[in-house]
Amino acid sequence: MLFSGSKNANTINCQEAYGIWDLLSANYQFLEKLHVWRNFAHDKDLLLILNTINVRLEKIIQELEKKAKEFSINGPEVGVKDINTSANTEIIRDELIAQDTFIWLQDITELLLRTIRTSTTNDAVRKMIINIDKMNIDMMNNMISYLRIKGWINNAPIYTNIPKNTKEVIDAGEAFHLWDHLTYRYDNIHQTEVFYDLTQDLELKALINIGLKQILQKETAKLEEECLKFGIPLPKKPSSVVSMPTDMQHYFQDDFIFRTIWIGITGATTIHETAIKQSVTNDRIRNFFIELLLSEIEILSRFIRYGKLKGYLNEPPQYALN
Repeated sequence: MLFSGSKNANTINCQEAYGIWDLLSANYQFLEKLHVWRNFAHDKDLLLILNTINVRLEKIIQELEKKAKEFSINGPEVGVKDINTSANTEIIRDELIAQDTFIWLQDITELLLRTIRTSTTNDAVRKMIINIDKMNIDMMNNMISYLRIKGWINNAPIYTNIPKNTKEVIDAGEAFHLWDHLTYRYDNIHQTEVFYDLTQDLELKALINIGLKQILQKETAKLEEECLKFGIPLPKKPSSVVSMPTDMQHYFQDDFIFRTIWIGITGATTIHETAIKQSVTNDRIRNFFIELLLSEIEILSRFIRYGKLKGYLNEPPQYALN
């Protein structure tokens, strides 16, 4: 069954219901652990960061609980509301607390992206998850900066082929992710050019062309610039000349083309997120990957809305309201 053009404001699919429940469960656990860590933290800056995260988590949980109630989703166990102890032992180090908090933020970011990808029925739910994801990425980015200032992030191996006239430094992981992103975009462009040639719907054809000219090619140029700056070899670029036989259109229908591009967009969010998690040496490069991710998420959301309007997306099983 394909989606109709309705907004489906009063329904959610099974994965959206599970995603709300799963995010509540993860954030309840995170908040409880945060309450423990706040009792044992010593550094004033760390306490400020933990308190800020605590306020944001409580806000996130309120939003998720509101949606759970709206759609009659039984919530998970809340856990311990708060913790207060007089013992503040030196055995539990601030470094351990900060690193553990960072790992939690990384894991929840991954969970949020998975939830966004599967939130195809209810636009309001997807918008809420996107806003939570932006907040979580900001907290994760701030924690990376704090860990680096404190010297609590192990130094990754530095990329050794940086030209002498480049003053910035990147590590081996950041160099790979720049190269990997460029490789992915080269293939995206080639695939998109093929699909543009095969698409019959003029509106979809125009949308594909916008994505090609205004997003893929611009991002590719920026990635090429970064790779050249740091002396990273450019991958082989596919041919820019694409001409498909007319009979190929019988095998590639517009809805299949749309869903294939949609899968490619979701794949891009994954490599962006991985790059952010592993970019701990160069703040500018990490922020570049964050910009790519946030842009990709907005594109994904708009693509979902368009796919529902056109009936290109398959409708998942719906969650029955109590």
